[in-house]
Amino acid sequence: MGDWNGDGVDGIGVFRNGVWFLRNTLTTGTAEIHLSFGDPGDHPIAGRWSASATIDTPGVVRNGVWYLRNSLTSGVADLVVSYGNPGDVPVVGDWNGDGIDTPGVVRGTTWYLRNANSSGVADVTLTYGEPDDLPFAGRWVVGHSAPGVGR
Repeated sequence: MGDWNGDGVDGIGVFRNGVWFLRNTLTTGTAEIHLSFGDPGDHPIAGRWSASATIDTPGVVRNGVWYLRNSLTSGVADLVVSYGNPGDVPVVGDWNGDGIDTPGVVRGTTWYLRNANSSGVADVTLTYGEPDDLPFAGRWVVGHSAPGVGR
């Protein structure tokens, strides 16, 4: 999901074999945006990767490497960041409230959150959830993203 058109409301999306199918409304119908970015088997993510971004754009994570695109067009990554290990579950959020989405990974029940779209050590580490939970992030509080889990 992501705000693909800058209207402040998230739309839906499907990632299938390196092709993104994006829709701006929560209704049935065909995708309004199609683009190729990523490879089959990649883990799809979406976010606002820079302070100047007005829409969410795609990214993929492959074996601990994040490939981020700054537009809703096919092409190569605009930014490549090594963060996490193969097998980690990637999560995206604005962890510090600066308006920029950045990487996070969950390994077991430990969350490793980074406040910049660059390689390096975690800025925040916390334990949350149980080993079989599905981790995700959301804006549960005003100002920044926070962890959530599904059981």
